[in-house]
Amino acid sequence: MSDSVSKFVDSVHEKLESLQGRMDSLRANIGTTWHSLQDELAETGQRGEESKPSVMKAYAALEQWRKDKLAEAKSTIAQWIENREAQKLATRAEKAEACAALAIQIAQASIDDAEHMILEAISARLDAEAVAHH
Repeated sequence: MSDSVSKFVDSVHEKLESLQGRMDSLRANIGTTWHSLQDELAETGQRGEESKPSVMKAYAALEQWRKDKLAEAKSTIAQWIENREAQKLATRAEKAEACAALAIQIAQASIDDAEHMILEAISARLDAEAVAHH
């Protein structure tokens, strides 16, 4: 595997491990106090709001890449390979890698939203149980 492919795969792996760590942390927080839960809710809500502009840009960039990809004829790529047009192929690879990174960014934002909603559900359940038991 080439160095650039290896670095890209390592980067994706690190991001996925980070997401796994966050899910593990969420699992650990399920039994926390009401105040801790409210702090987590505020934090995840703020993180979600802060990431919205960059996520919207990421969606737009991915959509543009998809349109460009559809317009890019397979015969053109085959011709680049046949003609050994390394720079064009490298540029194409870099765009695809950048879009993969954007897709991961969007996935992270979706996980942020899911984390926030899970915490909201836990908070609502704790409120309901507190009222039912008193």
